Amino acid sequence: SGGAVYALDDRVERIARAEAVVQFSSHVGDGLTLYYGLRASRNSSRNYKRLSDLMGATHLRDIDHYLLDDDSFSRHLRNNLRRESDLVAVGDRFSYDYDLVERTLSAEVGLSYSANRLSLDAYASIGNHWIHRNGHFEKELFPAEQSYGPSRELLFRPYTLKASIGYAIASRHHLTLRAMMAERATEARNLFLNPLYNNLTVDNPTTERHIAAEFDYSYSSPNADISLTAYYTLAENARQTYRAYDDLSATYADVDISRLGVLRYGVEAVAEVRLSRVLRASFSAAAGQYIYSKNPTITHYADTTNEIISSRSESYMGDCYIGGAPQLSVMAQLTYFTYRGWVLSCSGQGVAMRYVDPSVIRRTERVAQQASLSPEIYHRFISQGRLSNAVTMDMSVSRWFDLAKGRLSLTLSVRNLLGNGGVEYGGYEQ
Repeated sequence: SGGAVYALDDRVERIARAEAVVQFSSHVGDGLTLYYGLRASRNSSRNYKRLSDLMGATHLRDIDHYLLDDDSFSRHLRNNLRRESDLVAVGDRFSYDYDLVERTLSAEVGLSYSANRLSLDAYASIGNHWIHRNGHFEKELFPAEQSYGPSRELLFRPYTLKASIGYAIASRHHLTLRAMMAERATEARNLFLNPLYNNLTVDNPTTERHIAAEFDYSYSSPNADISLTAYYTLAENARQTYRAYDDLSATYADVDISRLGVLRYGVEAVAEVRLSRVLRASFSAAAGQYIYSKNPTITHYADTTNEIISSRSESYMGDCYIGGAPQLSVMAQLTYFTYRGWVLSCSGQGVAMRYVDPSVIRRTERVAQQASLSPEIYHRFISQGRLSNAVTMDMSVSRWFDLAKGRLSLTLSVRNLLGNGGVEYGGYEQ
């Protein structure tokens, strides 16, 4: 009589995108072209849950089951006050239904120049970026405009500056320098404490700052292609929101992480050497540093009342590595092929200096101090675990056949030829 205890649902995201661009170009002089224009776009993401199978029951009550045994909020269970009944059947939408809407309007200008061995490209854009949520359900826990209808509209003023310079030292040697600076709007779903059923936005939303530079040298000849690259990227003021149970307050919370910063820099080398008509060798190597550049700030909000549980806790992430990404990697591959359809390939790869994904919340003083009984335990609690180095080897053999109207290809491959069963592919802090 109380409705389905178990049911299956579809979590639907319907995306609609539209963009209009008006662009003009003018040939200013020999090798110099100027282009300029306007760009407008509208992106809408409709998100809802749809009942797909009642598994034998006749109906489902569209209520917040997490609040059933809550002493304070068990009288505010309905997910949609705009529906006469809280009973839903197969095909009905339930639990949540909302849009995330983004609109942009920007002006852009750029130039392109080429002469002899020199090439130059530059680009700049500036405009407005509007973001809001539009709720189609009125949740009893957050009635009226707190969940139904449009939220307040957030306005960002992003810009992008890009430039690249290329120079041919000789016919086979080429240098390229690229640089970029930009301010961008945060991803829409990270601007709301709980976009499923709450119109409340995060406090003090700001744009993300991105800086990047890359220097590339390339060499090409009939026998070899070589590329050497040095790069630098910095992202600051990023934001992330998610939902989690906060053990210290025994409350289901909306977690707002602000001032996230990520720094990546390093060098990469890639080469392909044609040893003969039927034998080729490929090599690649990379060494870099991928770290969190600063300590983010964390605020916990009670999911039922939006009251602040913990305000602006600092998380000690500034010396942590990006989880999973190898700081050192190398690969070598040898390929033998015949013009009669046979291909034999053998490759080896190795990775080193990989770390587990750090937990932002775990590294706050609020959590780490309470979990540690001594300075030694505290140090171990916030130290980042390291994954073991890994070396693997693969081999494959292929045979292809030309048919009247196509080609048939058969491949046999063996992964991890060395039988290394102890490879760790990732990990995370509890």
